[in-house]
Amino acid sequence: MKSLFAAVARYFKQTDILLIVIALSASAFGSVMVFSATHGSKSHLMTQTAAILLGIIGMVIISKLDYHDIAGFWKYLAVAGVVLLLL
Repeated sequence: MKSLFAAVARYFKQTDILLIVIALSASAFGSVMVFSATHGSKSHLMTQTAAILLGIIGMVIISKLDYHDIAGFWKYLAVAGVVLLLL
């Protein structure tokens, strides 16, 4: 358990905390707006919260990758980005 806390502490020392705080603040504001716009519908709020959690998990995974390792896949990533934009 100590190694887990040490790994989390090491991750936060290497991360731009201000950027994370700003992104989480914008996500929280967006969640409040969704909750307000749907007149208190908890299903939409839970969907928004799940999307935020998936985004945080994705952020951690992507931030641990070295960009040199994925630079060779730029063509596939560009096509995937365009496909996602078209969805």
